[in-house]
Amino acid sequence: MSNESELQIEVEAAINEAGITSFEVNDSDHVISEIRKIYVEGNPRVWWLSLKHRKSAKFFCDDSGYITIPACIKELYGDVYDLSKRVYFVVDEDEDGVENSLLVYRVPLDKVPEIIGNCYFFEYYVVALDYSWLIVENHHAEVIVCQYE
Repeated sequence: MSNESELQIEVEAAINEAGITSFEVNDSDHVISEIRKIYVEGNPRVWWLSLKHRKSAKFFCDDSGYITIPACIKELYGDVYDLSKRVYFVVDEDEDGVENSLLVYRVPLDKVPEIIGNCYFFEYYVVALDYSWLIVENHHAEVIVCQYE
């Protein structure tokens, strides 16, 4: 019997459908720890409840927020940011009381909307590999952009 959740199977299938063959993160505990240290205040049930370094937040009543992720980065960096760069794609399995319910992948930024669009809704975080920015979409259809300078 597999230890993979239905969400993990769905997300990894969407990653494969996007043509990404190498997406594993060997040090996911370290990545999660670094993100928490930089962007999360305290120990909230979900990170977005207590984010630091917020730059903007927008609501999308049509659930299209994920499509705007590349545009959010362009707002921060202009055209100098290479949207094909890999990022951490952190999927929140939202298991109450389960500390390790976050899945971490390394995927190209410009593929993130395609991956999300091929899945049922879930909360996620997209984070630069150098931790300089973080984007989250929560279950309220709110896209929050944070930047650590």
